[in-house]
Amino acid sequence: MIQPEKGDLLASVTGRAAAALDASGKFKFVNQSAAQHSEITSGEANDLASVWVHEFGPLHLRFLQETHGAPINFHTLTKCGRTLYVRNAFTPPSADIPSPYLRPYGPWWLVTMCAQGVVPTVSVAVSAWATELTISNGSIQFPRASGGEFFGIGIPLGQVGEFPSSPEAAATFAAKESGMRVADVPELIMSANTDGPPQAARWHMKLDKQAKLLGKKSGALTVSDVFVGSPQTTKLGIALYVASPDQPSRVEFRWSVLPELHEQWKAYQQRMYASTKTASAMRLIDTPARFEIATAAGGQ
Repeated sequence: MIQPEKGDLLASVTGRAAAALDASGKFKFVNQSAAQHSEITSGEANDLASVWVHEFGPLHLRFLQETHGAPINFHTLTKCGRTLYVRNAFTPPSADIPSPYLRPYGPWWLVTMCAQGVVPTVSVAVSAWATELTISNGSIQFPRASGGEFFGIGIPLGQVGEFPSSPEAAATFAAKESGMRVADVPELIMSANTDGPPQAARWHMKLDKQAKLLGKKSGALTVSDVFVGSPQTTKLGIALYVASPDQPSRVEFRWSVLPELHEQWKAYQQRMYASTKTASAMRLIDTPARFEIATAAGGQ
């Protein structure tokens, strides 16, 4: 996605969205933490992602190169652009559930890694709840039982700026497609984790007026909230979305106790199967978790 000209961006925003632009024509994001659990900062996410891509990226070489569409030289990768905060659509499940089971329903940081500092190559999603991780001697130190802290994906060739897109490009696109201006600061919202990785998050755009759109499933709609994201994270491009009418009220998942120190595998298996339970994560009433593609009512 090509970055918009500053004039095009200014013509696409109003209200708080316009007030949040800095002198260079970029949105200023403030106070992004959901503050529901202890969270790592964007700087800590950057450090973890930078170590992860060099320490573990080569282990996922085939997947990362396939999704990037070209060979990857991990030695040339450095953090670039802004680190983006992704809010989850679900309330945190009970805190007594082990962290690896909770992270899919929490917030994320998206860190863009560039080759030679300029070519977006790998996106590393770092769980904002990965507070148990540390870095020692250039390696990530995991707790005794871990999981769900990272998800890496290759960025499609040709991407400009942060992945899945910069908020400025998304706002300009939303205004052009809807015919209305964006009235509030864009916010990244994660889809249901069953519908894709954290990089499938979509920018929420609050419009200054209601727009007439055509939902792929819903047909004619009049909405003031639209979303911008990638139709497919492995291909270049973004699309306009609206909230799907079939929103889940909750998602259920199974969890069990974690292994104890020095516990034998057979003993743990027996204890795990005996202790497996079902828990729920409730969707925030004002936050959709599923989306459908939309176009202008005139078929543009």
